[in-house]
Amino acid sequence: MLHSDFNTLLNVFAKKNASPAELKSAELTSATIREILLVEPALHLLFNKWKNTPFDMKKSELRSLNSYVKNKFYNILSLYYIFKKSLRIFFEGERYLLKIKGVKVNAKYEVDKLNKTITFSVVNLSDSYELFLDIARIQMKRMLYIVATRNHLKAKIKLHVIKRGHRCLGYCATENPTRIGFKWQMIFIPESVQEVLICHELAHLKHKNHGKLFWAHHEELLGRPVFEADKELVLMNNFTWLCNP
Repeated sequence: MLHSDFNTLLNVFAKKNASPAELKSAELTSATIREILLVEPALHLLFNKWKNTPFDMKKSELRSLNSYVKNKFYNILSLYYIFKKSLRIFFEGERYLLKIKGVKVNAKYEVDKLNKTITFSVVNLSDSYELFLDIARIQMKRMLYIVATRNHLKAKIKLHVIKRGHRCLGYCATENPTRIGFKWQMIFIPESVQEVLICHELAHLKHKNHGKLFWAHHEELLGRPVFEADKELVLMNNFTWLCNP
């Protein structure tokens, strides 16, 4: 629903002779869009600049607005959902509640291990995206180290955090350098399942399909049976609650 609301809004933007009534109707089409504009000052600024420009001069402002939306909007939707729902992440062996506060300085995050909270200090909501990537890199390196140490793995494996646009939770590649990659949203699932996903991709370095030899090697790396629920999460990529493609 939110995507269609925003597309309606953009379609009105794109009309050369949009009437004030059309513009107002589109702007108010979703309460969520209005909330997002409040937590994304840069987008709000572009939006207001477009609104206050004469119709015959709107082209450059519209181009800037569309470019901003194209590059950041899916992330903004994901991040809005994360903080709106007060989701928790699994990080360094603990489960942390996420908080956000607006500032006028460079984005950063602070970990409060006593109260189990991580506070993001950002100017725009979309600024927290790079902070999530940093947290995901730290967490995935930690989990890979745990699996590699337990299995005495000595091969050099490059770890990649997928930013966007990948249909799967993870992937592996045997070209030089050997690497495995995971979507940054993995930090929202328990570490026991993160471990399953890491073992899954490591097993693929030896077995390319999902045959019996693959699952046997998977369980060897994991150190326990791979339960049906684990397989379902890995194979079905049940991450539809996030807007990020």
